[in-house]
Parts: sequence; structure tokens; C-alpha cells
Amino acid sequence: MMYKYRRAANYRLAIYLTQTKRRNMVTVNEKNIISIKAVVPEKKMKVVHFANVKPNLAGISGTAIDMVSAERLVGIDAQLVDYSGGGKPCIVGIEKNGVTTVGPSQANDADIIVRHSAIPASVQAMKKPQVMCLHGRPEYGFMLQYNKGMKLLDEYIQCDADPNYKGFVTFWAEHFNYLNIILPDSQIFYVPAMVNLDACKPEGTRLDYDVEGGHPNILIADMWREDTTPFNTIMAAAVFVKKYCPEARIHIYGLQKHNENPLKHIIDQMKITNIVSHSETIVKNMAQIYRANDILVTSHHIATRVIREALAFGLPVVAGEGCAFTDYTADARYTEGFASKINDCWMDFNDDKERLCRDARDAAEENFNLKQAGDAALAVYQRVLEEAKDEPIIISKPKETGPMIYNFIAYSPEEKEKLGETYNKYMGLLKEDDWACFIDHDAMFTTDDWYKLVQDIIATNQGYGLFSAVTNRIGNPDQKFDKLEPTHDIIYHRKIGAMAMKQFGTNVMDVTDKHCISGVVMLVSKAAWKKAGGFMNGFLGVDNDFHKRIAKAGYKVGVAKGLYVYHWYRQDNSELKPIAM
Repeated sequence: MMYKYRRAANYRLAIYLTQTKRRNMVTVNEKNIISIKAVVPEKKMKVVHFANVKPNLAGISGTAIDMVSAERLVGIDAQLVDYSGGGKPCIVGIEKNGVTTVGPSQANDADIIVRHSAIPASVQAMKKPQVMCLHGRPEYGFMLQYNKGMKLLDEYIQCDADPNYKGFVTFWAEHFNYLNIILPDSQIFYVPAMVNLDACKPEGTRLDYDVEGGHPNILIADMWREDTTPFNTIMAAAVFVKKYCPEARIHIYGLQKHNENPLKHIIDQMKITNIVSHSETIVKNMAQIYRANDILVTSHHIATRVIREALAFGLPVVAGEGCAFTDYTADARYTEGFASKINDCWMDFNDDKERLCRDARDAAEENFNLKQAGDAALAVYQRVLEEAKDEPIIISKPKETGPMIYNFIAYSPEEKEKLGETYNKYMGLLKEDDWACFIDHDAMFTTDDWYKLVQDIIATNQGYGLFSAVTNRIGNPDQKFDKLEPTHDIIYHRKIGAMAMKQFGTNVMDVTDKHCISGVVMLVSKAAWKKAGGFMNGFLGVDNDFHKRIAKAGYKVGVAKGLYVYHWYRQDNSELKPIAM
């Protein structure tokens, strides 16, 4: 018997709207459906996504990257910022599937902010319309808070109370019932789950299992979560191997690096009895692994990333009961029934492998294509912006923007006597929230977009009143870039600058209680300057003294590791000793 993948018609529509007594709720309602069609805007809309970007390591990352690609496909200027919160810096230059992370200053002229994980306080203060993507399963969020005290659901409620948040996005229509109960007064939008079909395709390099392979090779690659683990799937797949097909082998990926027992014992026993071949933690060559396997098994019924990717790679899927994207479904907790369904899939695979794999790919192309998701996202953003127009405008309140940064090369006819006084004169010209960037006359920035990097450093490193940069020649070892060639070729130093920015981004080394900075570059907050009492008079030691004043005023001092300047001073190879705190 030939099984055909079902098509999930409701998942093909971009968005649904029904009127309620509350705010408009976007729901899937078979009796009263109104489709919202996105209108191509005259001016390109700019949307900036904030997510913890770890390609190949996190489902949120993969979906955020695909969402940016989907939005670009329909004409949106979509950008992605790596931000995980907790004081960690943004990393600029992470590239995956044509999407490269940028700095948070991109939010300055954004129309909408999309939150996947966290948003910097400086971006939150811009008061731009925001949309929050709910990546996790509602039960998972509930269990994290119930068992571990992680207040995930409280965070949703807090965001909903913030007037800047205009609604939530879910990628799974199956979650509407949960979300409408948990967040009864919220606006819930639906953007169909997606996958990059150009990156996930059957053609390409395959992992060679060689003697460790089976017939068939069965893949289990779900992440271990509090609400759903692959435990039952592993057991059901093992029953299939023992009862129906001793030649089959199971390959498990995505295991946790901790809490190995008793799982390690169970898997080791399965290896001894030739049921399991591979058991790995998170790996980076999943494309090769998908292509090397014949069937994916999972207990999930929603379109998790593993299901989307497996179908895109042309793998038949045996999934949890109720999954709309495959005819092979059963409850994994019922090992006999699930094993029997794996066997049904395997029998059909043997009868017509080409047809079954093509059906899997067709299901991915129809249900998870980027164009469909991009159209849905565009409709959501257009609606959010239309609603924002209806909000009252407070004329007396000025438009909020980020701080201005003014670049100075300080000069005085009597520089050696009055350098500190000159610094103070420049600082006095600034507004309260502004910053000054002082750079010595014998130094130069080495990247074209250094100004945006400086903005991002300020935005993502709170609590600092003074920053400096790394360079080639300096007395302070904390500011000296390691392993440089002894050359003054500007092209070489520009390459070093680009490499430093890509490698370190907005990463800042806290040197508050270490060596005093050398003032080749001083990025100074006006507020910190005032509280510190300004610069001392004179020339020698002005930078070191100001470091100490800033620290005493309660601010941190940092060295921006991604901001590299070329410094041609003291080319006679003399060395300076750092001045200790």
C-alpha cells in the first residue's frame, strides 16, 4: 500500500482574523475566517530581529535566520542582531545561509523590532513597535517555571503589559488554544513554521556510516526538553529493530552533555545488542546526517525544526499522533503501535523509495516554504504599523533617539600644558546623554563602519563610562593586539581591524581594576565625565588619571576588543610600562 503525505490546508494561509470582545485575535476558525492579504509597501519596511544566534546549535537561531530570509524574499529590509542578554556582547559577522548578524544600532531606523530571545535596554528605550516570537511549546514554558523557577510565562505577561509590544507570533496553529487561555487579552499572530529549502535539500554530501550503518538507518534528532524527550521514541524504535527488522540501526543526535545516567547505560546496552550505532550530542554536520538516513522518527506532532528539516531533505517521517504532515503517526508511548507504524513506513520505502522521498520533499515545499512565511510576516507587520498610527501622539514629548557620539582630535596650541583642559572644553559642548570619542592625532580607525561599531559597543555594554580600543603599539598590554607583524602597511592593519571586529564584535574587556588605559582612543560618557569631575589639567598621565576618576565615580572602564586602531607612535621600538591601578 502506498502512503501519501497529507497536506495541511490551514497552514498554507498566511494569517487569520476573527473579531472578539477583546482585542482582535488571530485564530484558526473554520466557521469565520477572514484572510489578511499583505500589500506591497511603497517604501521598504525595515525589521530588526534580536535572537541568540548559534547556527547549528539552537532551534531559535535557525528559525530566526530563516525568518529573516523569508522577509527579505517579500521585499522587507530584515536584519538580524545576535543578542542573548545577561551582559553578553553582540557578535557581529556571524553568517548562515546568506544572513549575517549586524550590530544593534541597526534598530535606530527600524520600523519594527522582533524579539526572539532578548532585547537590549537601549533598544527597548526607543519605544518602537515590538513583536515577540513564542518559540517554545506552552507546556515547556509552564514546566520551566513550575519546576525550575524560570519565569518564562511571567515574562510573556509582562511584555503584554508593555505598550511597545503589539502582539505575539506563534509558528504553530496548534498552540492557539493554549495561548488564548494563558494570554486572554493578547493579540496572537500566526506565521507558518518555515525552513530554507535551498539549504536543506536531498542533493549533496552524505555522511558515510560504512559498517555502522543499517538497513534502514533510523534517525532520532530531537532536543531533550522537560515536556517531551526522545526517550519513548528510542524505545519504540528499538522495538521495531528487535521485532521487525534486525538489520536496522538507530542513530541518535542531540543528546545532552550532562545527566548521562541512566540514559548512557540504556544506550550502551542497545549498542551491545546492535540496535544503536551512533549516540552524539549536538553536531554541526546535520545536513550530511539527514542525507545518510532513511527514516526520521519523532514523538512530536507539531512542525518542529527536526520534522521540517527531515521532510526538506526528503526523509519520510514517523511522528506523534495528530501530525498533519505525514500519514505515519502514532503515540510513541505505545511502543507496539509506534514500532508497527515505523514498519509500515519501511515497507512502503522498500516498495517505492523514490516516490516516498519525493512526497516528503513535496510536503516541505508546500507547507514550510519561505515565501508563505514571508507573506504572513509582512501582513503582521503592516497590521502592527497601521494600529500604531491610530495611537495618540504626545506632541510635548520629543522623539527618543540613541545618544550622539562626537569624534574629536583634541588640539591646543599649548597641548602639553593644556590637553586635559582641552578635553574638558570639548566635553562641555555635549548634551547630557551624548558621548565623545577622542582619538590621538597619530592614530586612525581601520574599518569603514567603525562609528556603528562604537554605537553598538555603548548600547550593549551598560554601566561603562569610559572605553578604549586595541591597537598595534601601546604601553598597556590589555590594549595591544596579539601576534601582529612588525609592519606599518595600512592595508595590513585594515585587514586586522576587519578581523578584530568580526571575531570580537562588541565584546569589552573590563579593566576597571587593572592597568589604566592609554588614551589613544577614549570613548567618554558626558554623564560619567560630570560625575568624575572632568579631566585633570596637564598632559602626561591625563588618561590614566581619568581612568581612576571614572572608576571612583562608580563606572566601569573597558577595552573594546573588536575596535582596532592603527597607531604609528614611537616607532623606535621603545616600550612603555603600564601604570597600575
